[in-house]
Amino acid sequence: MNQAFVLVLVLVALLAWLLPHPGSSSRIEPVAADAECAECGMSIADPRFAARMIVLQEGGLKTLHFDDVGCLFDHERWHPDLLVRRREFAVTHQPRWLASDAVAFVVDPRIATPMGTGLLAIEGSQAAARRSTGERIESFDEAAAFRKQWMESRFGKPTP
Repeated sequence: MNQAFVLVLVLVALLAWLLPHPGSSSRIEPVAADAECAECGMSIADPRFAARMIVLQEGGLKTLHFDDVGCLFDHERWHPDLLVRRREFAVTHQPRWLASDAVAFVVDPRIATPMGTGLLAIEGSQAAARRSTGERIESFDEAAAFRKQWMESRFGKPTP
């Protein structure tokens, strides 16, 4: 084979690997060592279960990080005044952030998430349908409703 042809193939393969895939926003960048969950205050030690929310705050965009998918749902429920611009979840098939409309969720108490929610974001509804264990939730809104019901069944409804 011609060396130039091989070089072109290697460059194309490298670009295909580096560029975001359809439905993805970016590869998961390292979380700062001192990053804390915006809801529970714990450090974000395991990025496999991380989530983030981009909000409009004080005239600019701010990224809120969460150590557990459940923390994102709880934070948004407790702060209905948030102006959310985007929600993203870590998926581990090819480590990257995916927007809320590109993920499905699995609820399985055997999944050891940082806060014990057992909630895991996975890529797309077809991936959730193929997962053999756990309850499958196909949309962000369904997952938020599930989390709210789960919290209220254990801790009661908050008083207004």
